Amino acid sequence: MTRVAGGGCLRLRPACQGRRSAHPPTDQDVGIAHGLLDQVGADEVTVRLARPDDPAPSGTLLYAARFPDGCIMGHVKSFPAGDGSYQLVGPLPDGSCLSG
Repeated sequence: MTRVAGGGCLRLRPACQGRRSAHPPTDQDVGIAHGLLDQVGADEVTVRLARPDDPAPSGTLLYAARFPDGCIMGHVKSFPAGDGSYQLVGPLPDGSCLSG
């Protein structure tokens, strides 16, 4: 896993193996993910625990980030392992990547 600011491990690397047991996403993980997307220069970032009406399983970490050529949107089911998915999508008619 790769160690990131705030103590998260998001990619497989020996340096982070065994540091934290797998757990469902928390508000702390939401903050870490938001900070990482800000660091890579996304124009707009939304990160939250998915609600029942979101395009992701409820309770997963849902993220969307707008870049000049489109949006990346996905969800993560557990940390630090990260099981989930992502996709590249066009913005919504209002220009955002994820509705309120």
